[in-house]
Amino acid sequence: MTHLPSSNSNNGRPVVYDYGSPVKFLVDLLEHYKLNGTFSLRQRTAKVGACSQALISQILKGNRQLNRDNLPAIASIFKLTQPENQFIDRKLSAHVHKIYFVDDDVKIKKVRLPKNHLLSDWLHPYVKDLVNLNGFALDSEVLFSMLKGIAPVQKIKKSVEFLVREGFWRVTLSGEVAPEEAAVTTTNEIPNGKIRAFHKKALEIAARGLTTFPIDKRKASTILVSIDREHLDDLKGLVDSFQHQLLDFIERHPNGRDSLMQVTIHLTPIGEKQHE
Repeated sequence: MTHLPSSNSNNGRPVVYDYGSPVKFLVDLLEHYKLNGTFSLRQRTAKVGACSQALISQILKGNRQLNRDNLPAIASIFKLTQPENQFIDRKLSAHVHKIYFVDDDVKIKKVRLPKNHLLSDWLHPYVKDLVNLNGFALDSEVLFSMLKGIAPVQKIKKSVEFLVREGFWRVTLSGEVAPEEAAVTTTNEIPNGKIRAFHKKALEIAARGLTTFPIDKRKASTILVSIDREHLDDLKGLVDSFQHQLLDFIERHPNGRDSLMQVTIHLTPIGEKQHE
């Protein structure tokens, strides 16, 4: 058996997904660079050449705007990673992708009871479960930030429209969004391809978390187990037991308000004996 513990590759770098303001992230990133003694704003602006140090300072002070036009140069100056650059770019674009519900029919129509189509898109469950968190708002920028940039704003908008249209959410006459308690979901008759797509995306999100979140915000553990065939069901039973414990935990602590966490359970064969 080999147990591979989690490692922390973040090294104290600010996590862009924790920031509502990209500018505040850049301010803290600059401070992080200074503390590590590996960065000179004057040298970086001179090397990149597309933005002056004075302009950068004005942006960091809030006197000038960070926008999608100057973001490429700023990304180069601040040595942003590809995920950081993509998150900020998508967040800036959220200004022009607002979410509106102006049709009163959407707010007062009779609730439809969904059955098995929540996984028609892998994103729907993630957006759906944001509704109980503190700070939730039917606003594209807010939802994009809450989801830590796992999907573009336009895709999030489509999920919002789906959740309201199909009765997973209800919009009150005052415009507030609430989960529809009468909505019932099931995995019966969901195409296997949709279920696999959801699990595959969950694994991609988990892999992304290893490089973007510090170890105090995540947990990763991989255990390699050599096993005889007659004990395979016992191993699966251990995994099932943990899943049942997790579901019991959720029932005892429903509707948490601070964070939405993903727990991904995955068991897969790696090597097998060769048959003659």
